[in-house]
Amino acid sequence: MQNITNNSQYVRGIIYYCARCCVILAIFPACCLFELAALGQHELRSSVHQDPEQLALNIKYDKQKQDEDNIRIQELTVEAFRQEARKIRRNLEALSFTPSSEMTPRLKQYAAHLSTELIKVAQHIEAVNRNLDIQRNLLDTEKVNIQMEEDRRRQWGPAKQQEPADSLSGKWADDMRDSNQQRMNGIAQGRADIDTQNARLVALVSGDLAPYPATQATENALPNTNGAHETAELDLCQMLESKATANDYDIAEINLLAAKGLPGAENLDIEKTLKTLDLWAAWVKHETDRHLHAYKNAPEEFNHSEGYFRMLMLVCTLQEDFRVCYNKDPGMRAGPTEIAPDDFTFFGNPMDLFVHGVTEGEHQGTCASLPVLYVAVGRRLGYPLKLVEGKGHLFVRWEDDKERFNIEGTSRGLNCFPDQEYMEWPWPISKEELDTGMYMKSLTPKREVAAFLELRALCLMQHKRPAQHFTSKVYADNLRKKEGVDLDTVNRLMRRYVSQHATDGTVESACTVESALTHQIMTNTNSWRAAGNERGGPVKHTVFATERFTTE
Repeated sequence: MQNITNNSQYVRGIIYYCARCCVILAIFPACCLFELAALGQHELRSSVHQDPEQLALNIKYDKQKQDEDNIRIQELTVEAFRQEARKIRRNLEALSFTPSSEMTPRLKQYAAHLSTELIKVAQHIEAVNRNLDIQRNLLDTEKVNIQMEEDRRRQWGPAKQQEPADSLSGKWADDMRDSNQQRMNGIAQGRADIDTQNARLVALVSGDLAPYPATQATENALPNTNGAHETAELDLCQMLESKATANDYDIAEINLLAAKGLPGAENLDIEKTLKTLDLWAAWVKHETDRHLHAYKNAPEEFNHSEGYFRMLMLVCTLQEDFRVCYNKDPGMRAGPTEIAPDDFTFFGNPMDLFVHGVTEGEHQGTCASLPVLYVAVGRRLGYPLKLVEGKGHLFVRWEDDKERFNIEGTSRGLNCFPDQEYMEWPWPISKEELDTGMYMKSLTPKREVAAFLELRALCLMQHKRPAQHFTSKVYADNLRKKEGVDLDTVNRLMRRYVSQHATDGTVESACTVESALTHQIMTNTNSWRAAGNERGGPVKHTVFATERFTTE
């Protein structure tokens, strides 16, 4: 019996001990968690209540920075709208230069559209500016308040904490949460306003106007050029070369500056011509976008080339809506083999050589000016267009990383011919000549300047200004050499050609032929030399030749 009692006491002791252990094991983690929570709560309270005024100031500084960023973004948006308004005004001003006889119903409709769009842009600029004025005033007031608070803190130090330890759920925490919520709401509203303004900007910019870089015409009043002013001629050449390296290089502006001061170009208005080109580019884009569905619906009709379709629209729009054409004078339509060797009539009138001759008067041009017109308008539309020098001819080339094809600038409608056509016409190009780099190369900006200076030199020679002619000609030659053209070989081959083609074997005859051929870069040729032999006619069929490049 005693043993049973002892055993039961022993069992009760074991049970009591085990129960104690279980209680301890159950309570200990809870105590740990409670201590950790208390510690975290203490740290949170201490971090929040350490200096609430400084925390509030930090929040204000963050809001001030965001407000400043928001104002800067809106200022950039306003500036973009102002640039758009300047483009529209320039187009409207250019439209005012169009003769009333050429104001077709479509042009009048386009002018009305531009006027309406200008009013919308102006209203939007005014609304954003009003909003910006309010935001700037609020920001200035907030800056003053923050500065006053900072000054007070530096003078008196941070305020003592008056809140109890459990004040996280008190009035101060509620005020902070409300303040933060208001701040976040303000930020969200500001971002929504910015998104709305940017969407409006994108819609206006991409809607009806051409995406070309804005360029300002440079009025460079040249001295009274005559044979004694070769120094001024050199200054002009150097200025044109420097412009060719600028980011806002405009082939039309360079072409027009090369004509500045020439006999017959006394009334040249560069700014007016550039505005006219801006207007024409805007109208071409309008018509291209309006008919783009034709390409998308049947790309096979346009050789599966959107570039071809866009050039077709560009050329046909300029020819049909603005009556752009080749010079109608029969004397200007003679082919190179039909021209008298000493006839430089082609080079006497700057209107036949430079692009302002196409934008003014009868809108007539030659192989010297019409390709420049198409390149100038196309580049305003973002097209990858290049000028190319053949032998006695200029033409246009579409060239990017996907395809390359040629555009004849002097024919009716759009005609695209392979390189071989220009290797044979208007003068045959030998392999030796091709290897010099002079012909069939897409021109760099400096090569374009050289071509325009060559035209200038020919005009000066026609008007018997030898000093200026010599300066421009030598400068053009040096530019070509710097751009990799083996001009010495070109001249040697030219001399060999002259010696083989003297009409009667005399030195005088050889010099006469040479005088015409030395400047054969631009001759008075066209695409319609004889009935039935014009480009696109029964003999010369239009061919679309393109080199397509595969891209990874």
